[in-house]
Amino acid sequence: MRYATLPFSDKRISRIVLGTRPLVDSDAGHAAAMLDRFVAAGGTAVDTSWIYNRGGSQRALGRWLSGGSGRREKLFIIDKVCHSLAGDPETIGDQTVEGLRRMGIAQTDLLLLHHDNPRVPVSTFVSHFAEQVAAGRARAWGASNVSMERFEAMAADASRRGLPGPAALSNQFSLARWARPSSPESIACDSPAFRRWLAASRVPLFAWGSQAGGWFAHPDGPTDSDRYIHTMHDAMDTDANRERLRRAAELAGRLGRSPIQVALAWVWHQPFEAFGIVGCRTLDELNDSLGAADVTLTAEQAAWLNLED
Repeated sequence: MRYATLPFSDKRISRIVLGTRPLVDSDAGHAAAMLDRFVAAGGTAVDTSWIYNRGGSQRALGRWLSGGSGRREKLFIIDKVCHSLAGDPETIGDQTVEGLRRMGIAQTDLLLLHHDNPRVPVSTFVSHFAEQVAAGRARAWGASNVSMERFEAMAADASRRGLPGPAALSNQFSLARWARPSSPESIACDSPAFRRWLAASRVPLFAWGSQAGGWFAHPDGPTDSDRYIHTMHDAMDTDANRERLRRAAELAGRLGRSPIQVALAWVWHQPFEAFGIVGCRTLDELNDSLGAADVTLTAEQAAWLNLED
């Protein structure tokens, strides 16, 4: 496994972050098997949200955390609240408290605004998230699906008022670039301008959709019935992405790896701090993804994969 440390945490954070959206408390055995395998491979970071499976993902994680001594202390937990463009900032406190209760923990390591609502002043979001940090419910906070302009405005507002500012970003980012957002509220950060901003600002990125909805494993279509995955896959189906897939497969063959391992490793081979959130549904998918930790890319290979040659 590969790790990095961030200024707001004393934990070693694995480059591969296990997304819990596919995990539910109604199948606790499968959820436990996935978490056990991830941790056994050196994984130390998980991503969840108040809205996933109506709380089922948080409850599944909480059940696993309660099943072994020291599990919470070793894990870097990312939680998200206030979902969708119509998200009401007044729900942030209640959703944070409910999420902690579901997981059976006192504090999350990183609390994220799940989706920005551009109609809400940044100062309102800053106040609510700073309150969660002050109350000890979150070690730090950040934002997901937010533009760099809004993120900068949040940071500036917090600085002016002497409050903790956003410490991390979580937008969509993968080797494959979507032709259109997978949903109206989703924001990617794969443009050259956004990537330059990440490098200059040194804001760490927790990339969701880091495997492009399985594009590099199933370019002809997802193997499950999840509508969201199908929507993301369709957004990735472009000539440029098919060429990225061809190159990932070519390089994977030379390295003795799979295309999806090469594509995932590309996420953290950037001139900025990046982590890849994976939404694996099966142990086979998880094992394939974990192999990305052993992939090392040169700067030239990373650029070539992204058609920058």
